[in-house]
This record gives sequence, structure tokens and C-alpha cells, in this order.
Amino acid sequence: MANRPRWDANGSLLVCCGTSNETSPACYPVNVSSDDSFYGPLSVPCINFVRSSGCSDCGGVMHERRFVNQQSAFLDASHVYGTNQVEHEALRNSEARELMLLAGKGLLPPSVTPDRDGCSDPATASFCFRAGDGRVNQQPAIAVLQILYARQHNRVARELRNLNPDWDPETVYQEARRVIVAQHQHIIYNEYLPVVLGRRYRHAPGLRSRYDARRDPSVLVEFATAAFRFGHGMVDHFSLVDEQFRATVYSLADHYFLVDDLHEMGTVDRLIRGLALQRARVPGPSLAEAVRVHLYRNATSQAGLDLASLNIQRGRDHAMPGYSFWLRRCLGRRVHDFEDLYAFMEPHRAQLLAELYEHPEDVDLWVAGLMERPVQPGALVGPTFACIIGRQFRAFQEGDRFFYSHAGPMALTDAQLQQVSEFSLSKLLCANADEPHRMIVQRHALLRPDSISNPLVPCDEIPDTDLKFWTRASAMGWDR
Repeated sequence: MANRPRWDANGSLLVCCGTSNETSPACYPVNVSSDDSFYGPLSVPCINFVRSSGCSDCGGVMHERRFVNQQSAFLDASHVYGTNQVEHEALRNSEARELMLLAGKGLLPPSVTPDRDGCSDPATASFCFRAGDGRVNQQPAIAVLQILYARQHNRVARELRNLNPDWDPETVYQEARRVIVAQHQHIIYNEYLPVVLGRRYRHAPGLRSRYDARRDPSVLVEFATAAFRFGHGMVDHFSLVDEQFRATVYSLADHYFLVDDLHEMGTVDRLIRGLALQRARVPGPSLAEAVRVHLYRNATSQAGLDLASLNIQRGRDHAMPGYSFWLRRCLGRRVHDFEDLYAFMEPHRAQLLAELYEHPEDVDLWVAGLMERPVQPGALVGPTFACIIGRQFRAFQEGDRFFYSHAGPMALTDAQLQQVSEFSLSKLLCANADEPHRMIVQRHALLRPDSISNPLVPCDEIPDTDLKFWTRASAMGWDR
């Protein structure tokens, strides 16, 4: 949904620390104190930070600096298909045009820029992946999800081709893509958002929604720069889990831009089990070391970047108003002193903010947002982040003319919509594993397994979208 370009004219990441680039208007490095407990002994003077690319003629106020978003603002599975026609075509199978291009053991194709993608090593025949989103190689878990979505497209496309032998490859491809986008949106609104915002935010399956031409679906600065970064507090090392449910710790800090392990048979499935079964960290202001001081660390370094510092700096780079502004905007509450924050967070956290900031108006949104009490029992975020995230996802839905549940002349039929609602993240994970018949996962992948309410079951017991409702008549909307 959001990706800001931070590259130089040659396509390389700018280095702003210890170089002549420090005075570049594109650089905004984070200075590190010599007595810093981690970076100080390593003599790290600053943390690299490149400003988001500005756009002075993007329809805003004259001379107002706005940043550029390289991603589609819509929930259109652009991480699978890309954001433009060139990317789109490069990711399709040139021989079987209805399919996504997969290589070797059903993995993503290799990078086309191995000399500057940050992780390929042609000398050792080690190549990173190519996908609709260039961040695919940041770490193996992201790469696995990209692989599963590409496999899901091909799984759907093959079945549609079998059901409709008279369809040409382009029709099969576009209908498969339509199914994938619908399933993707269904997972977000029916599984993910209820976990983040609380169960009352569930999008009722099977119900029709309507497009609102007045709704702007653009990505809000406060959403991309602060509220939706709540998940950074949940990131941790992950586990590889085998068929006997024996877990091995897989260090995130040691696997940034290293995806070679996914070529080994069984690694994808073990990582799927680990992602489904491992308990997530509770979001909060304390980040795991893997992202706090080892972010994007390479094999020859002792230190990486600090994601917390980068998030704070990014908010300032984007000139985003502070936490108190969003309390007024979202909740209608004014803050006069730090004790006023007790209503939204534990007193000791408000007191910590008082030690770090001179005035409540100075507090950064991302910092205080992570400190809020959950908006309701079971939710992951507090009221301010819930307000921003909820507003953004409503805009994504109402402002998208092609949202999967919208009524209209080219909408999914009622039967198709019902079938999309049968699909789940659990089915995406297990049906596209290397060995689906050996996969056992819980029915609700984002919730911890429980023998009564969320049992572990074989993949074939998890419902799937029945594509027989996508025969030629129904797929083209002729049965209305």
C-alpha cells in the first residue's frame, strides 16, 4: 500500500553517514550519541536515513513538499502482479500466459538486477527473487508469503482452465487475478482487521457494499508513517517447525536479504508452520533487537539500523503532526499536560514520555500510539491508531470501484461472493505448501491453535473457494 523511493540517480541506496552526502538535501541521518549503550562501543556516529522522494507539483499547495508513493493505494494484490504493465508482463509465464512465472521448485523467478538488488551474488550463483513488490527479499517470511500468493494464482488459473477449456489464456489469467484479489481483500477485512481493531470491525461476509466516488482511497500520511507501523512492535525471530512440530529458532537478524534457504526442500513448509504456530509479540514501545539495532545487518557488520529511530525520523521527514493533534482529530480530546495521557495509556508510560519530551504537543505519533491501551479487549492497537487504521481501510473499500463485495454491473455474482467468503488465510498457507497433504494448520491462522475453538486440522478439511461458479456464464456476469 505504501513504498517510498529512497534511491540515488544510479538506482543505489544513498549512504548519508560518513560521506560527502551528509549535506545532501536527500539525507537526514539520525545522530548517535557516543555514550549510546549499543552503538557507542562500535563507534557508529549516525544511522543512515534517506528522505522520501519529494514531489512539488502533486496537486498540493505551491512549494509544499509531498512524498511519492511507488505502490498502488488499492488492495489489488499488487505485491503479486506489480503496479504497472512492464512489471505485470515480466511476472507472467511467457509460454503459459494464464500463469504467473515460477522457477525451479515453484519459487519466484530470479532478480533481473543481481548487480544492484542488495542480496544477489552472481559469483556464487545466489540470486534473490523477483515479485510485484521489490521488498520481497527483505527477509524470508515476506518472500514465503509472496511465493504462496503466486502459487495460489496458478492453482486457481489451472482449475479455471480445466473448467473452461474454451477460454483463451488472457481470460483465464484475468479471471484468476480477479479471484486472487477478492480472496486477498476477504482475508484482510474478515481475518486481519478484526484481530487488529477488535471483532466488531469484521466485514460481514456475503453482504454487498457500495462504491463511493467521493471517497479518496489515497494512503494517508499518518497511516503509512505511524499507525500501520504498529506491527513493527510485533516482529521477532521466527521458528522453523517440522512435521513433528519440533521448532528451531530462525534468527531474523541473520537473514535480512538472505533467501537462499527457501531453495532447500522443506524450508517453505517449515516456515509456514512456524508463522502459523509461533506466538506473536504484543505490540508495544519495546522492539525486538532484530529490528531495533540489527535491522538489515549484513554478514560483515556487528550492527544494523534502528527501526524505532527510523520510524520517528520518517514521521518528522513527512512533517506529520504529533500525537496530541491526532487525539483531538480522532477522539476530540485535548491534552494540556502529560497526566492527561493517563486516560489512554498506563501512567508509567506517560511519565516516560514526560522525561523524553518537553511538552505533550511534541510527542511523536508513532511513539505514543504504541503505548496506548487496546481499544477493546483482544485488539492489538489503541484508540488513536484504531481510528486512523479504520478510517484508511474504510477508504480502501469505499473508494475502490472494483472492491470484491461491491454491487454493480461487473460485480461478482452472489454465488461467487459466497465462495470467496469460504476462503481463508489458513487455506492459502496450506494449499500452496510444497506438500499440502502433509500440512496441518489451525482453521484461523491469525489466532493461536486451540483444541476446541481453533483446532489443528489437515489442509483438506479447510474450506476452499469452489470455482465451478466461475464457468463462462457466471465469470462473465451473464447469469444476472
